Amino acid sequence: MRSLALPTLLLALAAGLALSAPAAAAEGSILAAHHAGIVTASNVRFHSEYVLRGSLTEAIDLAFPLPEGTRIDPSTEIAPVERDGRITGFRVLPPGALRGRVDVLLAEPLDRSGNAVRIAAPLASGDAVQIVEVTGADDLRFEPGASLQLERHVGFFAPPELSPTARAACDRAVQYLRLRTIDDPLYVQTTAQITADEGLRGTLSTREDRVRSGAIGAAAIFLGLVVGLMLLQRRLAGSARIEHAEQTLAAEFEKLDHLDE
Repeated sequence: MRSLALPTLLLALAAGLALSAPAAAAEGSILAAHHAGIVTASNVRFHSEYVLRGSLTEAIDLAFPLPEGTRIDPSTEIAPVERDGRITGFRVLPPGALRGRVDVLLAEPLDRSGNAVRIAAPLASGDAVQIVEVTGADDLRFEPGASLQLERHVGFFAPPELSPTARAACDRAVQYLRLRTIDDPLYVQTTAQITADEGLRGTLSTREDRVRSGAIGAAAIFLGLVVGLMLLQRRLAGSARIEHAEQTLAAEFEKLDHLDE
């Protein structure tokens, strides 16, 4: 009887592990992450902090391979995992596992054409909420493209379905605090579109770009007002001429009436 019970127990345990594997894959190996990116002329330098789901976490799988030429700073907490010459994840070393979180410093080539850009932040796979910030010289800002389906809120971007509770939980996990009111962090979760694009697509703008754009907009508004005033003046002038003609005609008819008398 006991000889039958043990194989049955092992089969049940194996079945339970098989059923829990998809859920674990969906959750991923982290609870939250914060990616702070600084854009230069040809590179993006990221400081990423991952909060591990547990002390037994062995690796962090990335949502997509990082660009060729990405360089990882030496670390006692992680080691890069590569496939076909590209970094696809990080192996968690004992110091990082014991701390429950790991820091990764890396630099990657900037994929930019004009103001259009693809930011390949090292997002972890899974459903964890992750914060992405992009800054640079001259108050550089990143505006996410429509394909990311992020809504603009007061001071941040986030998916429409992301609850304030989930956003607050991510802030607490990574100990995130906005230092400037003009910062616009992105709260993202890995999606099929992000994985397919291998990054976040959008546009970059500097203070000079925004000032120039604002000046052009102000000039267009001013020109529109001038044209509108000119049209209004013509209309009023036309109305005044018609009114004067009517008054003159009425005066002539009144003179005729006096002649008949």
